[in-house]
Amino acid sequence: MFMPMTANDTLYPCPFSRAYGMPAAQAWSLLNIFCVYRLVSAVSFVMLFYMRFGALSLGDHDVELYQFASLGYLAISLFLVALIHLRLLAYGHLAQLLIFTDIVFITLLMHASGGVSSGVGALLAVSIAAASVLIGGLCALVFAALASLA
Repeated sequence: MFMPMTANDTLYPCPFSRAYGMPAAQAWSLLNIFCVYRLVSAVSFVMLFYMRFGALSLGDHDVELYQFASLGYLAISLFLVALIHLRLLAYGHLAQLLIFTDIVFITLLMHASGGVSSGVGALLAVSIAAASVLIGGLCALVFAALASLA
């Protein structure tokens, strides 16, 4: 499945914005960096919940939802690390899947922690910023709109 890249390879991750292209090597490197960020975030959500440092209110509003969401986020993150490493899907599909799952799971974690006042929702800004770098074009706007509805 892995194909070597040449210097002229350009990826166009958003099907609606053909003008936004990026070098393939750079795109995959950025995707790997974002994947590491997601993995660190997912592990942090699980560890902070189970270790209970100080007066953290993670998961206080709905404990079962928080457990489901944090462990699900970790499992999905690990699964996507494997998909990215093996490159079983196209770059655009993987990047969109990463951003979409971020929006879903961070929204669930935010709700389980008491809503917007918990501060967890601020992490959606990181995902939207990543979407604008990884995908660009109109697709980044779609993800920003989706996150604002969440």
